[in-house]
Amino acid sequence: DGCVVRADDLAHLGAVRLLFELWGTPLLEEYVDTLVGALIREDRRGQLRSTLRAYLAYGGSQRLTAEHLGIHRNTLTYRLRQIRALLPVDPDDPATRLSLHLALIASELPPAEG
Repeated sequence: DGCVVRADDLAHLGAVRLLFELWGTPLLEEYVDTLVGALIREDRRGQLRSTLRAYLAYGGSQRLTAEHLGIHRNTLTYRLRQIRALLPVDPDDPATRLSLHLALIASELPPAEG
């Protein structure tokens, strides 16, 4: 989303701090592709990714996600059905939410230099 985070501000780096060592490696690319690759390839406008990002940020709450996105809950339900069809894991499973969230964050990192 165009957010800039200072690399010397460790408290605010969040998950990027964990991903930094893997940034630009085939291992991280494979991780992203395995979890959200199909979603990225099919979601040309980024609408489904935005929806999944919000859904994960709001802990799977459909009401809060719909309110945040400014959409009707039926629209959210439709988008979530599309998202589930493209993911190899269930975004409603609390054990997989962190993995999906990390994969989304990693997919939005700028290309590594060098």
